[in-house]
Amino acid sequence: MVKIFAIGVTGWIGGDAVHRIATAHPEYDWTILVRSDAKAAEAATYGLPPSTRFVIGDYDSRNLLATEAAAADIVINWANSDEAAGVSVLLEGLKTKKEPGYFIHLSGAAILAWDDQVSGKYGEESPKVYDDWDGLEEVTSLPDAAMHRPVEKIVLEAGDEVRTAIVSPPWIYGRSRASPVEHSVATTTISMFQAHGKGIRVGQGMARWGTVHIHDLSEVFLRLVEEAVKGGGAATWGRQGYYFVESGDVALALSYLYTAFVDCAPGIYETQGPKGLRTAIPIIGGNFTGPRMNGKILNLGADWGTTDIQTGIFSADTRYQLQTDNGASIFIRTSGPEQPNGDLHLRAVLETGDRKYYWLNNVVDSK
Repeated sequence: MVKIFAIGVTGWIGGDAVHRIATAHPEYDWTILVRSDAKAAEAATYGLPPSTRFVIGDYDSRNLLATEAAAADIVINWANSDEAAGVSVLLEGLKTKKEPGYFIHLSGAAILAWDDQVSGKYGEESPKVYDDWDGLEEVTSLPDAAMHRPVEKIVLEAGDEVRTAIVSPPWIYGRSRASPVEHSVATTTISMFQAHGKGIRVGQGMARWGTVHIHDLSEVFLRLVEEAVKGGGAATWGRQGYYFVESGDVALALSYLYTAFVDCAPGIYETQGPKGLRTAIPIIGGNFTGPRMNGKILNLGADWGTTDIQTGIFSADTRYQLQTDNGASIFIRTSGPEQPNGDLHLRAVLETGDRKYYWLNNVVDSK
């Protein structure tokens, strides 16, 4: 029976990954390090088998870490990626095994920001692309001052005795299947912008940041575990076992998404309400085109216009649905008042459950 020792399971990334692996392979034997009985009870709801053993401790529990690592076939670290001492102990435990053990380590693509930190050129777009296949040697020999680099060096150097793999994701988004709350940099950043009523831009805001959905990231962990069970399988390990995980990139500056051409029917009615005269104009179709999305507008919306009874200011409230060429549904609501110069400044809220466009679940401004 395959024995797995895992750390960081109650974290946002670890929780989703362990849920994916455990539900795909209920036959695996798990030992989970948690900080308390309460955390053990929480992790027990993540799809782990009833036979799962929980041990109480943390990175400072060195003897416990070494003992459990030595008893496992596979060790997975989803905890603090910069804890050098703890990672070293786990690797030393694996080295005591007669047969080579496997160590899968969660790192992060922030390691690639080292050049920006040295040059101070924040927010500028760079043509530099790091490649974990053709450019692997460069990726695994970055300066020691780079974020995550000290621990990555420990893992890479252990690759001669332990079969190691480093997983390095960028900006992760999406809902974990283990936790109902998204604990991502993306959510934290957008929530901060919403709380202050405005965003910020560093420099030109054109530095590009890779993105990946948390479910896709978990698929990588699942595949690595499955290949380890096969004795290494098709995966690469050791000094060649380095994996960037991304599905596209974005710049955080405001960017042009699409232009919509909306077909409308004549207004249905005008009525006097508590806020003024209101008109409903049905949306009956149309299309949209742009650099990142194209498709048609469904006849499921309406353009509501209200003229304030006291100020005479006109406000729009438009709701409609996009259907992209690749089958995604995106709901749009734009609203805002007329400006003194006659222009409408509309605040757009986009919402979709489609993973390809999950990054649109933010607030943007349009005119």
